[in-house]
Amino acid sequence: MTSAKPFVISKRLVWEAYRRVKANRGAAGIDGQSIKDFDCDLSRNLYRIWNRMSSGSYFPPAVKAVPIPKKTGGERILGVPTVSDRIAQTVVTLLQTRTDFTPAVSRTDMPAMRQAMRRWHLPLRSELSLGDLARMTAPRVRGWIRYYCRFRGSEFQPVAEYIDRVIVRWAMRKYKRLRGHKIRAFAWLDRVKRRYPGLFVHWCARGAFSVEAMGAR
Repeated sequence: MTSAKPFVISKRLVWEAYRRVKANRGAAGIDGQSIKDFDCDLSRNLYRIWNRMSSGSYFPPAVKAVPIPKKTGGERILGVPTVSDRIAQTVVTLLQTRTDFTPAVSRTDMPAMRQAMRRWHLPLRSELSLGDLARMTAPRVRGWIRYYCRFRGSEFQPVAEYIDRVIVRWAMRKYKRLRGHKIRAFAWLDRVKRRYPGLFVHWCARGAFSVEAMGAR
């Protein structure tokens, strides 16, 4: 006997989402897979998306960071999702217009995101500037935000708070004046947030996911 899926998502809806993404074309994401490549194993690729979204185990991959020149100088970073993730996002959009479905950070998603950040060993990267840290984490965090904050930003709040704690640990190792002073380090972080509110993507307002090309220290 097969167990019921926790989310009711029809395969026809996934097919409709795929058709819309294909019509919009677009560049390949971080995995290098184009629409043409996706079509080479279309049935299996679409089934994988449907199965993971229906079971609540879909986990958005990182987006491809593409620098875009700004008219005022400098750059902003545009995040390009993978073909599969664009289809998944379109499924969510279609569902939102028809039902009360919204993606949520599940109990399995949260540890997975934290584990991904642990593998970066950010607190040990004291050779990096704060701007380097922001650019290094932006693609993956932007992908998480695109999925989980599309309709309900509060779902991502625990992850955002965890990222801030990681930044504080990094700062306590990098700056002598902050070593052994956690309260002072959090006060430092608060000042940085007020001065550079768009530096880290999880500090930005919903939908404003860009990292300035600067090297705050």
